[in-house]
Amino acid sequence: MDNYGVVFPLWKSHCLQEWSDYIHHDFVKGLGDGTLPRQMYVKYLVQDYIFLIHFSRAWALAVTKTELSDEMRPCASILNNLVNEEIQLRVETCLREGLSESEIIQANEAPENLAYTRYVLDVGHRGDFIDLL
Repeated sequence: MDNYGVVFPLWKSHCLQEWSDYIHHDFVKGLGDGTLPRQMYVKYLVQDYIFLIHFSRAWALAVTKTELSDEMRPCASILNNLVNEEIQLRVETCLREGLSESEIIQANEAPENLAYTRYVLDVGHRGDFIDLL
């Protein structure tokens, strides 16, 4: 994690308590060590699928928010990976956990997920490329 770019460590250094709370949360620890109850894991997978749909939309919006092809290319690459790799990985994982694709697609979005993703998209639509990022 120490080599994860330049900006991320700077951001993290300004919220050390929040970062510690995040990485030591019971959910994160349970996910990491395999003790997270299956029901919570499946709920997480479905919500992560929904999150990735909206996250993909944000990256698609990022492509439209910049005039520079040097900035468009990485946004388009991330979008491509999300749509063609990450989302499908969530679907495949959910299928292995016994959910059908229609159950995943028709699942209700958790209020926390909805609030976060709509905030990002709202800021992105109202603001410029940097605001969206």
